[in-house]
Amino acid sequence: MTGTAERMAAVASVRTRLGMPYRWGGSGEVDVDCSGLVQRAFADAQIEPWASAYPGTVRRNAHQLYTTLRGITAGAEHPLPGDLAFYGRAGRATHVVLVTEIGVGGETTAVVGASSKLGRVVEFRSCGPVEAHRYRRDFLGFRRFPGLATTGGQTT
Repeated sequence: MTGTAERMAAVASVRTRLGMPYRWGGSGEVDVDCSGLVQRAFADAQIEPWASAYPGTVRRNAHQLYTTLRGITAGAEHPLPGDLAFYGRAGRATHVVLVTEIGVGGETTAVVGASSKLGRVVEFRSCGPVEAHRYRRDFLGFRRFPGLATTGGQTT
């Protein structure tokens, strides 16, 4: 799997859900929460990492995704569209968004997430330098699904 087509399919999938209502525990049919949104995007892109990498496991919430993907670090310096950014407190992830665009110089120019505060799926644009994420008190890190290639064609 090269990863580039799959990444862009996941990005396209989250964008089709812009404006969808937020509901805690929602899975993307009529409403969605943050972890359900990213999982639905990867399923739509036919990326099924749990089946091969973690047989018999179900990862439903942001913290379960974060701990499962803990060893698969995207690298704070070079996240790519399709990577995940996690937020929380004291090492416990409570929110996840999908990176949709990276600009010149590694700036995270857009992410899509399901916002409980706004009550819907939204795209945040001009998020600023990747480095800025690292200094947010609630930022835990970027993660990548197994098998998704980096720009150099290597997998993480």
